[in-house]
Amino acid sequence: MKRSFVMATTLAATSLFAAHASAQSASELARRELLTQAEAASAANDHVRAVELLERAGAVQWTPSHRYFIAREYQQVGRLVEALSASTSCEREAQADRTLRNREAIERGCHELAVSLQARVARVVLRVPADHPAGTRVTIAGQSVPEALWGVSFPVGAGSVEVVVEGPGLTTTRSTVDARAGQVTDVPVSIVREPVANATNTSAANTSAANANSNVVAPPRVDTPPPPSSPSVAPWVVVGVGGAIAVTGAIVGGLHFAAVGGIEADCRASSGGVMSTPLVCRESGQNFDGRIRDAELLGTLGIVGISLGVATVGAGVAWAALSGRRESPRAAVRSVSPSIGRGSVGLSVGGQF
Repeated sequence: MKRSFVMATTLAATSLFAAHASAQSASELARRELLTQAEAASAANDHVRAVELLERAGAVQWTPSHRYFIAREYQQVGRLVEALSASTSCEREAQADRTLRNREAIERGCHELAVSLQARVARVVLRVPADHPAGTRVTIAGQSVPEALWGVSFPVGAGSVEVVVEGPGLTTTRSTVDARAGQVTDVPVSIVREPVANATNTSAANTSAANANSNVVAPPRVDTPPPPSSPSVAPWVVVGVGGAIAVTGAIVGGLHFAAVGGIEADCRASSGGVMSTPLVCRESGQNFDGRIRDAELLGTLGIVGISLGVATVGAGVAWAALSGRRESPRAAVRSVSPSIGRGSVGLSVGGQF
């Protein structure tokens, strides 16, 4: 049986590995096909289509040469910020991968492209007031800028870009900034809070409302008694723990009877079908002393478990009675005792649910 289990496990693992390898092969084939189509689109000067195909291939996997390819295509369609990001990532990954084929050429090409793009993109620094409310959002050139980039230089497309500030309790503001290529521009961010209603007018309105309601007769007040306190669940937790211990003891006891039955069956078989004592079994060449000791140990543990569990259940029920609460949060428990049947064990709980 053990050999069959090992064989089944090995076959299952082999099948999973083959399925995973097959899925990887299919994905890599699809990626290579997308790269081939992107090369054809680039050769036909359809750089927009080439970018689309390269981004789809990147959803499968990115490589330094792949990033170098898309950086050049981004440059062709005027997406200089994305081109700078791709070329920078290409250079960093090529430096880290010592096994990359044509690593030096790819690294050099990505570095040269990144340097040339640095002079063509603009950089801005968002200066957001320190007392800005939580949830403030800043968008520049249509891109949301995370708070981690506030106060540091990051690239944007050169030219006039729109800055939008919004958030809870704020009036949405829009402004433009002239971001110049190759330069860093500070962008002060204004926080405009929504106006608060005039306190005097509010007070007058409240006074008028109070006068208008002065002639209204209020209904008689009815005192509602406080709800009864919830009964403690601690005693019933103890009852549950005791029941679990008792059930465990019953299960161990069942294992004891199963072991005894196995010993008797083997002893009968060793003596030619006649029920024998352990002594006769030893005379026939079978030594059952170790198995008998194990069975006796299981029996002892089972008795101890059942006794301890029943005692714990009794203690929990007594605790509940002494605390003055006869009902548990979900039931009125009258008695708790383990039940052991032929081939099954359980916990009997008496009461009204």
